[in-house]
Amino acid sequence: MGDEDERIAEAVAAVSWEWFTFDGRSTSLSTSAQTFYALNSDSRVRAELNASFKSDIVGDLYWSVNAFESYNSRPPTDQKSSDFGVSATMGWSF
Repeated sequence: MGDEDERIAEAVAAVSWEWFTFDGRSTSLSTSAQTFYALNSDSRVRAELNASFKSDIVGDLYWSVNAFESYNSRPPTDQKSSDFGVSATMGWSF
């Protein structure tokens, strides 16, 4: 019928940092990291990292760069243990 559900207790630790300036044009940087440690016998560790940078160009026109990393020390069978991505954006806020 499929895989059985498994319940696992995890210990969690997280940190977040944000920075913002407004000197005629706003700039912001934010980062966050989270770790999850399985409290059962397999000692599985998962981690999530996110970072974002955004800066105004002129008026309401801005550009930004975003990145993420996701890690699992014991992923499901036939799955990657790490996933990473980056995006760059130019936009108009209103």
